[in-house]
Amino acid sequence: MAEVFDGIRVLDFTSGMPGGVATMVMGDFGAEVIKVEPRMVKHSEFGPRGNPMEQR
Repeated sequence: MAEVFDGIRVLDFTSGMPGGVATMVMGDFGAEVIKVEPRMVKHSEFGPRGNPMEQR
């Protein structure tokens, strides 16, 4: 049986519960959901001294 969202691709950039629930429902109805999350920042990217907020 064909689903309502068959052939639809959804990019999920949400960070809260309402957006996650909405994309979950779209997936339940046949959409391909791709969750996009922010990349993790390494402490080494702050420079040789690290994060200035963590210095004493």
